[in-house]
Amino acid sequence: MRRLLEFYECEHPTDLDHYIEDIVDCGGTIISSEVDYDGEIGTVLFDHSDIKTFDKKFEETEAYNYVN
Repeated sequence: MRRLLEFYECEHPTDLDHYIEDIVDCGGTIISSEVDYDGEIGTVLFDHSDIKTFDKKFEETEAYNYVN
């Protein structure tokens, strides 16, 4: 299942990289990502096979705290 998450406080190129690592660690496969540096918003499109398992793991990550 594809899913799009938007993160705030993406001020530096590496900010979104950390959020992407958390998505991958929770079982997501990254399709694309983009950062709007003026708006400090990062978006990540990814795929996952089990939404309940992904959500349970993702809620325990640092990235979860930055989801819009």
